[in-house]
Amino acid sequence: MPKNFPPWVWEAALDKMNRVSRRKKKRSADPCYGIVDAKSVKTQFACDEIGYDGGKKVKRHKRHIAVDILGDLLHILVHVANLNDTKKAYDVLEGTYDKYTKIRHFSEDWGYRRIAVKFVEKRLDITLHILMRIKDGFAVLPKRWIVKRTFA
Repeated sequence: MPKNFPPWVWEAALDKMNRVSRRKKKRSADPCYGIVDAKSVKTQFACDEIGYDGGKKVKRHKRHIAVDILGDLLHILVHVANLNDTKKAYDVLEGTYDKYTKIRHFSEDWGYRRIAVKFVEKRLDITLHILMRIKDGFAVLPKRWIVKRTFA
């Protein structure tokens, strides 16, 4: 597709491919479970908006994605790296839920605790599962590896 296509064309194409992919795998066209995560990345091209993620020691941008349990992209948001994951999660969660209203649960890692949980429960009226700390390390949420594989 030409570079001058408006962003909504890419989004519409992604949505259509997701629905076709889910039907081929004998799943409902709309997912009911989403997994959200963010990753800071260095970008190839110079631009005006650049941030620094102090936790990851990366200067550039951060990608927020939401995927279904098959690893298909549901929503993508790219922003400067210095913005807090929890606050930008609102946009990702709400954007995903607006397109896929059958979603009833999301899972996210420990970085999204507190504020994101309240936002999802009050604004979207669904459940947000957070990776919880336990004595011997971390509890692993089922299907958590799927979002990591999608980033890879």
